[in-house]
Amino acid sequence: MQEFLFFCPSPNEIYEGYFTPLADNSVAFRAELTKDSETDAGALPSIPENVCLIIREKYTGVLAGNAGVMTPMAMFCPGNVEIGYQFNQSAWGKGLGTMCSRLLVHLAFEEMNSHKVSADLYGKNKGSARVLEKAGLVKEGSLKDYYKIPVLGDDSIFVYDDKDFYGITLAQYQTLPVTEKYHVVERLAEHNRSNDMVS
Repeated sequence: MQEFLFFCPSPNEIYEGYFTPLADNSVAFRAELTKDSETDAGALPSIPENVCLIIREKYTGVLAGNAGVMTPMAMFCPGNVEIGYQFNQSAWGKGLGTMCSRLLVHLAFEEMNSHKVSADLYGKNKGSARVLEKAGLVKEGSLKDYYKIPVLGDDSIFVYDDKDFYGITLAQYQTLPVTEKYHVVERLAEHNRSNDMVS
């Protein structure tokens, strides 16, 4: 899970400080969705500014990973969001990254009024590049030799990797096939029924 995360490994306090508020926002939103309301029957509450999805194994409840939509530049560049995900190795190869990324893109454009969705990754992370491309994002550029990576745990020997940028605009999203834009939630539900993961 940590190979392509520049902030790993870090003390637990770092993860808790970053992810706990995101998860709390998502829990509050889910509570609003399930709350009975006589005055607003059928109305959806506003999507939170940042959405964090926790993905667990269906039968054991063990954490499989997380995915989210973030608005780090909301104050300066409203309508620009970033998506990201991390999965345990046990969850790889099951289509969860693609499914979650498509869902995040759907939420960003259909529910959050975004006009641009972005993501960045390590240049050698070809698996994530394919996931983003399946969600409609395209490679937009690179920062060469951005990440300094110690070799075999030796802090004196390094290799470097690029930071690649992917994105999709609202106009590009609107040209995607309808099945990729509007049936993501149904496909995710079907995926959950036929696999051992649930979000």
